[in-house]
Amino acid sequence: MATMLYLARHAEQELTADHDPAVGISTLGQDQARLLGKRLRGVKLDGIHHGPAARTRQTAYVVAECMPGVPVRASELLRDRTPVPNPAEMGNYSEAELTWLAHVPAEESDPGGTEIGAAIKHFSSLGDGQHLLITHAFVVSWFVRCALEAPSRRWMGLNPFNAGLTVIRYRPDHPDQPVTLIAYNDVGHLPLEVRGRTPVELYS
Repeated sequence: MATMLYLARHAEQELTADHDPAVGISTLGQDQARLLGKRLRGVKLDGIHHGPAARTRQTAYVVAECMPGVPVRASELLRDRTPVPNPAEMGNYSEAELTWLAHVPAEESDPGGTEIGAAIKHFSSLGDGQHLLITHAFVVSWFVRCALEAPSRRWMGLNPFNAGLTVIRYRPDHPDQPVTLIAYNDVGHLPLEVRGRTPVELYS
């Protein structure tokens, strides 16, 4: 038995001067989401799950247009989160990293990645099946960091593109077997002109 999770960062958000989180995806983002849907058309998904933000919800429904009959569900577990270190972990982070993390909005702060960890536990335990999770860049990065059992600070070096595809396999019936990272930030379905801003700009 295996749980296959297909994770994607939401499509490009419509940019506003105040970076309003209530704003949905741009015209380019709609193209990205549509291409992601076409890429996954041959996958027999059991569900499409998205966070509460407009950009994740809209991405999910554009993707779902390519997969008639696949249920789309909202989940608070997939909301925008930024893993920040607990006090005991701060010595593992560089000064530059700590300076950047100090500006994370309180509503997005996830000390020790606890809340994203709850999402991993929930979705990796759905049983035999395949699920698409539409979420945010840092959430995807923490999923990957955990899959690789890498040091906590290493999520900061993982920068997925909008609508980039990550695939992770879990074996809940064999907890002794390692989690398998099958693909990370696969953008083969996105032509260069549709990839949008480089993910390095996440930290600029």
